[in-house]
Amino acid sequence: MSAAETIMRHGVMWLFEDDSRTFLDPDKTARKGEGVCMDLAQTRQVLLRNNAQTAIRGFGSWWMDLPACGWYMDTRLWDLMARLGPFDRAMLNRARPFTPEVAAIVDETSMMYLSLGRVSSRFVSVPRAAYGRAGAPYGQYLLSDVLERPLDAKLQIFQSAWYMTPERIAAINAQRAAKPDVTRVWCWAPGYLTPGGKDVGGIEALTGFKGKALASTDGSATATEEGRRRGLPERLAAKDKHPFVDLFGVEATDAETWARFEDGTPAIAVRKNAFGGNEVFLGTPACPPELVRALADLAGVHRYVKDGNAAIWAAAGWLSAMADEQGGKVTFDTGVAGPVKDFFTGKNIADGPVFTLDMAPGETRLFEF
Repeated sequence: MSAAETIMRHGVMWLFEDDSRTFLDPDKTARKGEGVCMDLAQTRQVLLRNNAQTAIRGFGSWWMDLPACGWYMDTRLWDLMARLGPFDRAMLNRARPFTPEVAAIVDETSMMYLSLGRVSSRFVSVPRAAYGRAGAPYGQYLLSDVLERPLDAKLQIFQSAWYMTPERIAAINAQRAAKPDVTRVWCWAPGYLTPGGKDVGGIEALTGFKGKALASTDGSATATEEGRRRGLPERLAAKDKHPFVDLFGVEATDAETWARFEDGTPAIAVRKNAFGGNEVFLGTPACPPELVRALADLAGVHRYVKDGNAAIWAAAGWLSAMADEQGGKVTFDTGVAGPVKDFFTGKNIADGPVFTLDMAPGETRLFEF
């Protein structure tokens, strides 16, 4: 839940605490809202998913029994960690660190201007669920790090670039010129907060879109014909009980607009910048996986899930996938020809790059390709 890839870029290992509520929790009913695992099989799938993710991203991890009541006192759980040893070593010895094509970027300074609340939650915290279900791995970075050392990621989502100075905007413009093929997504009120105070004109200075403050709205948006063609659902619902009084839209042509607020103002708009890259304004707090997939396709990101629903992590010829709560057929694309091997059985299960599996709800698989 932090900008761990920035930590790793500076040569420091990120240590991840896994405090998953296992089947050994004595009060599963009370913890059901926290995502408790109901049996051994569920627990092993969740721990496999988490350990695979940390290894692929290059993290260290430990299991944490928060209430000290024996969550991990079962050798069948530790056996799983032992069996992952060869996978751990493969990730340790790879030639290149985890460098995903999707980057979620947060700005510490901008976050200081907001209290903990709906805006920070809707645009920074909640969208991680959609990123994880979009079919491509992503990393998390600090804006200060990205401005100093540009990323190679094709899709860069600036979740909280709300406070911007002329120097910061100049650095972004330099990156636009140096990396013209990047798609940059700007959330909520990019550039609205300036050293001189609030300024709607700051949105245009940073993104190229002329901003517009909206009247009170629930934040939901309706996809346009162009948005639906890109794969967006017809309705992007914010699912909030109370209206927002501080959302923004932009001016954009019909061809540039993927979704509109209830008053017709563009809520999601896409435009080419002067260097040929894509600038995306994302003003609605609704961010479903379909939107992230559409943005990934726009940016030319390789999606390992082509059809179906699974959360994946991938790097260096390894792919971890967890089916959603419904399960069903999932079509994968490794991006390269050749056999796909199941890590645990050692058997070839498919010929890449494209193959389809029928997965049980919550089932986690680990492949080498």
